[in-house]
Amino acid sequence: MFDNIPTPKLLDEEARLVAEKHALMKRTALEIEQILLREDMTVGDLLEIFGLFVNRANRVFENTKIKTIKQNYEI
Repeated sequence: MFDNIPTPKLLDEEARLVAEKHALMKRTALEIEQILLREDMTVGDLLEIFGLFVNRANRVFENTKIKTIKQNYEI
């Protein structure tokens, strides 16, 4: 019943996880930027790359049922 009450320990852990995620996103963005600079790519190229990733994800998600998501990831 009281499992969801935030404690200082839980809040510290959550803050640590958020900081780690933020650091990962920052490193990833910098690496992508370095690739774009090294390859002398345009913003249009970057958008095309993002489009490839989105299309791949859509192929998976278009066949995924909401029921399956709810069963697998229900919190």
